[in-house]
Amino acid sequence: QNMLILAALLGFLAGFASTFFRWMIEFFESIFSVKGFSLAGIPPQTYPFLLPLMPMIGGLFIGLICKYFPNAVKENGVHKVMYAVALNDGKVRKRTIASCAVTSSITIGSGGSAGREGPTVQIGAAVGSTIGQLLHLSTERIRVLVGCGAAAGIAASFNAPLAGVLFALEIILGDFTIHTFSPIIVASVIGTATGRALEGNEITFHVPVHELVSYSEIILYLLLGLLCGLVSRLFTLVYFKSNDFFEEKVRIPKLLKPALGGLIVGLISIGFPAVLGNGYEFMEKALSGELLWSMAFILIFLKIISTSVTLGSGGLGGVFAPSLFIGAMLGSAFGALVHGISPNLTASPETYALVGMGAVAGAVMQAPLTNILMLFELTNDYTIILPIMITCIVSAYTFRGFSKNSIYIQKLLKE
Repeated sequence: QNMLILAALLGFLAGFASTFFRWMIEFFESIFSVKGFSLAGIPPQTYPFLLPLMPMIGGLFIGLICKYFPNAVKENGVHKVMYAVALNDGKVRKRTIASCAVTSSITIGSGGSAGREGPTVQIGAAVGSTIGQLLHLSTERIRVLVGCGAAAGIAASFNAPLAGVLFALEIILGDFTIHTFSPIIVASVIGTATGRALEGNEITFHVPVHELVSYSEIILYLLLGLLCGLVSRLFTLVYFKSNDFFEEKVRIPKLLKPALGGLIVGLISIGFPAVLGNGYEFMEKALSGELLWSMAFILIFLKIISTSVTLGSGGLGGVFAPSLFIGAMLGSAFGALVHGISPNLTASPETYALVGMGAVAGAVMQAPLTNILMLFELTNDYTIILPIMITCIVSAYTFRGFSKNSIYIQKLLKE
């Protein structure tokens, strides 16, 4: 009973912290935008030249923070939370709440290609760990509270209580017993309620009604799952190659590496602004059928490069939103191809874009169950649950043919 009460308290605190983190991202987005330029009195004719430089300026701030506060940022990342749970008695330093929120919101807000999922998990987990340590709880209970914080953070940030629960159980704790399940459900529910009270009960993506046109279409979704698994593998490969490249080959002060990464992303954004930030606006276009298949196909690879460069150079953020973006673009391009060949027997490209989102994220994170449910909650669309389920599973197993570990565990093993 005491754990359930603590879980409820933690759900509120982590839900508020998660929502506050979203507000921070929005604040920095306004600072590094045309609105921010106008408030600063910068002439309008310079805007087109300045906008591509914003990720570089954001990267410079990150470089300065990493130089002068190295201990504060070295524990950032979902993989560090997994390490804390498995090998460090669930102890996450409380300073990571502030360091993770500030550095990630600057990276994403200035246009760096990253997502808010990873930082949100870390912030929630740090809140849970801090409460557990302050109350001198046992190691087992601190670990559960870390999971509660992660679940509440995800649930509040994405308005997705079921996905928050499964994320904590499937990725953070790896434990589905009743003693962990119950507090995490309570924390996720309270976190969701807190997020809704502060932000409103809005789904993340507004999509048209989808359907499974023909049961024979399942074969095409199997093929899409295979492609999503291959692209997921490409994403993780480029991601780690980029890390190694900036670590070993780029011979400039570490302070300037995030700025260089930001400059590269900014240059890409001149022709393809969709690569900036978390890319939710362009995902919505793919899910509404407003994106050309050729543009979607190009954006698959440009987003992989942009995200890898942003995070590999030292920027801070998550890989969940970029994975969704890559999957949406792959699904859109694939859907346009099969729908063009057989329009009467296949759904529209936007349906395949929706399914592709969960499949790539599920493979990269090696958490298909979490992503099946999260996709349902992000869109509030249950009509194509069968294609989502089969595509996510096939994608995850295709990825496992190359690597048995998720991107988070691979990151841990490399460190």
